[in-house]
Amino acid sequence: FSGNRQKVLIRDGFRCQDCAITQEQSREKFGRDLYVIHVKDLRDNRLENLKTFCSKCHNKRVIKIMRAKLKLTINNGRS
Repeated sequence: FSGNRQKVLIRDGFRCQDCAITQEQSREKFGRDLYVIHVKDLRDNRLENLKTFCSKCHNKRVIKIMRAKLKLTINNGRS
């Protein structure tokens, strides 16, 4: 993240930006720190493109993206 991970965690108050779970709660509940993820472009490490999520909310986002890609692939195969 070009050194921006800690800056994002501080900016986001060490809370998931979806469910507001804290870093400490994430460690207790999921056994890991919060994620800092890219919102849009995976190559863009600017602070505006990075956001803090817990494991559960991160996984929900990944599943949503994967479903959208699968749907697109299936729909393109029918053309």
